Amino acid sequence: KIAKTPVSHTNPFESYWNNRKPVAKIKYTGRLRPTDKAAYAIDVRNFIQPYDHEITDDLEKEGLVASVLPPYNEALQELALAIYRHHQKKWLNYQLDDQSIGVPEYWSFPSEFRELLLSGKGEDCDDYSNSLASYLVAAGVPYWRVRVAAGMTFSGIGHATVYVLGDDFKTWRHFNSTAPASLIPDKFGELPQSGNISDGMGIRHYWFSYNQKLAFQTFESSVAEESFPKEKFEVMK
Repeated sequence: KIAKTPVSHTNPFESYWNNRKPVAKIKYTGRLRPTDKAAYAIDVRNFIQPYDHEITDDLEKEGLVASVLPPYNEALQELALAIYRHHQKKWLNYQLDDQSIGVPEYWSFPSEFRELLLSGKGEDCDDYSNSLASYLVAAGVPYWRVRVAAGMTFSGIGHATVYVLGDDFKTWRHFNSTAPASLIPDKFGELPQSGNISDGMGIRHYWFSYNQKLAFQTFESSVAEESFPKEKFEVMK
């Protein structure tokens, strides 16, 4: 069963990965007020919502939950891969925001993402990233082992996607947010590692990343800084 309250195990790697990059306060300006449709800013961490009954019910129905969380939460990478495959098979219907809801850019909460897809419309990379991250954490994958990352890819486009830390607590693997289930490999170790130049949809120049509790931001290249969409995001250190 999924825990009703967060389960905590002491793990030195949690502190390591949560402190490896500068923590920042990051707000996305692109939610719309219902009264006048004006854009307003919201903390990006709020888009990961694992305590959603529709998500937890779906995971329980499919048997995709960590039945027992072991000390240090070691053996969860293959569960994460199975959740990734299920999520992409169940939900993937890619469509740009201006095509689906009529605005240039809009990040959906997981509940909105689900309802929009059930209505027959599509969603784009950021919405898939936040939904997938919510599924992973809801199933028992520790929040700090799941990150949504945004930036310029190795193929030269802006993208939001998901990275998951393996059971070795060293290697981050790319769960491409817009990959169809048919292209997902059979083993976690067959997924591209973070920084793999042959991974066309992997993030090369990071704008920022975040998990359920923390957001991280530092420009590690001039390309990242120059391409960062300042008009959509507010960053405070």
